Amino acid sequence: MRFILLFLLASIPFLSHADNIADCEVVIMEKYNPGDNKQMMEVASFYPAINFIESIYNEDKKIISTINGFKIRALMCRRMDVVPKRIDYAILKSGVPLILSQNFDSSSSGITKIYYKNGKFNYTYSGPDLSDKDIEKIKINLNFFNSQSHGFSEKEKNKQE
Repeated sequence: MRFILLFLLASIPFLSHADNIADCEVVIMEKYNPGDNKQMMEVASFYPAINFIESIYNEDKKIISTINGFKIRALMCRRMDVVPKRIDYAILKSGVPLILSQNFDSSSSGITKIYYKNGKFNYTYSGPDLSDKDIEKIKINLNFFNSQSHGFSEKEKNKQE
């Protein structure tokens, strides 16, 4: 019994790295005045995403859409696998793009961005070539995301009017 418990405890850091919400940050664009009479600039700021993610998966809470009065522009998550999962639909349904990477600070890591545009969910990928299996998984999950009810088409139509 002790061996099994020790094994499980030892494997937690490895398993949690794969899809750990602590490895996610929300992105906002804050206005910044550099002083010296220059124009205001927008600067990307990154905040822990735990409260945002909790608001998405907790039906009793209103989904957080701003931090310090600034709109959340994206959710960036570090994962070993840059292929989105079906459980990510709840995040996408919030209207916030999801960006996945093994390591955002490395030029050799893959980066997948999933977003809604022109009436459907799309993705972009940059980095080392994905396997045919991973590309197929992305397409299957995008089809799943697009088959779900989300009301984005109506919101897009209202924006254009």
